[in-house]
Amino acid sequence: MKSILDKLGLYLLFLIISVIPFHFWASDFGIFVFYREIIAIGFFILLISNLLLHRHLSLRIRKELFFIILFPILLCIAALYDPMINLYSRGSLENITNDALTLDPRIYVLRNSFLYLPMVLYFSNRGITENEIKQIAIISVAIAPFSILFYLLNILEESAFSIFLLGEMSEIGGGVIEYNSYVPYLSFPVTSGIFLLLDRQSMALKLLILLSITIVSIFVFLSSSRQTLLLIAIVLLSFLLLDQSSKKTTKIIMFSLVAFVIFGTYEFIMSGYDLNERLMQKYSGGPNYRFETMSDGLNRLGFLDYIKGAGLTSVLVSGPHNDYIRWTQRVGLFIMIIGFIPYFSAAYKCFIKTLNDRNDTVTCYIGLAIFYIIYHSVFGYPREDAYQAVWSFLGITLWLGYTKNNKDSIFSNKRSTKVVSAI
Repeated sequence: MKSILDKLGLYLLFLIISVIPFHFWASDFGIFVFYREIIAIGFFILLISNLLLHRHLSLRIRKELFFIILFPILLCIAALYDPMINLYSRGSLENITNDALTLDPRIYVLRNSFLYLPMVLYFSNRGITENEIKQIAIISVAIAPFSILFYLLNILEESAFSIFLLGEMSEIGGGVIEYNSYVPYLSFPVTSGIFLLLDRQSMALKLLILLSITIVSIFVFLSSSRQTLLLIAIVLLSFLLLDQSSKKTTKIIMFSLVAFVIFGTYEFIMSGYDLNERLMQKYSGGPNYRFETMSDGLNRLGFLDYIKGAGLTSVLVSGPHNDYIRWTQRVGLFIMIIGFIPYFSAAYKCFIKTLNDRNDTVTCYIGLAIFYIIYHSVFGYPREDAYQAVWSFLGITLWLGYTKNNKDSIFSNKRSTKVVSAI
């Protein structure tokens, strides 16, 4: 019975990471716009089933999991004293999800904080094997190019489905692309692809991975998402410097080959198209107002706001384009720090483990998967974004599940927080 439930849980994870990249079609399927809530209920049922099958309630919980659970609980408390003011004049508090829905904005924020919690709790209880992690990585890589081409087809409605959609995109520039929402998600499949290229996989699979990375990289470049390109560069350097499962010379040759294929494919696709001038201007050093926006976000807070926040729903539609600042605006520094502690703690442990065992590519991959939310939170709101949220929580999910199956590793906490829990 347990093996069947374990397979169902894994397939449910496969399902959500396969469907999320096509979220741009969600509004066309009516009730299925709530597919994430339905899948969350599925994970919750599986979690309860696992706990009942174990027949043993543990009173100990790992520090990272404790803070993951604590954060949404504190948000529920913050919702009780939310003054319902808006720090930014742009955007309406009511129209934040769908034109056909009128939700209390507090419910919207709380829903986002709880949405992927059942997935995290379930796999922290179930565990994840190294082979399952590789399967998850393969699916994320395989789905990405199809998501991109259908995404472009959805925008360029009169075009035909082909790789030359990238060429048509290059002529209109990155303005029509959601480069702060959709594009950052693509750094995760690239991370997965690099991990798999360094792993022992069949040549056929590596060729498919190379094709996926090529399409994704060209799309990211044409989208003008500099934050995504920077993260991809950080991932490449991390695998090059930290991982020693293969020789550094071999990795340099491999990465050079990947770059050559990307450049060659780009030249082939672009041979009949002209690159948009606005794109070139952006890469040549156009104006960047990110730091001004972040500074402005902090200046909108009074002294007490840094302690208690301006209100859970004080920033919804607009904001500072920085999740650390936005949560400070909402609930203050103390709760904001609690919200990010699990990710920094787990990423640090992965880094230390990688330094101690340079051949452990899986740990290096998990650490970079966790780094996804740490990094993208500097430029946006990944844990609440429709495309990025599942990947933001997937990294910590992989870590909790993998360490569940490797209790004697450096990951294990000797000091655990006691709570009445079975997780």
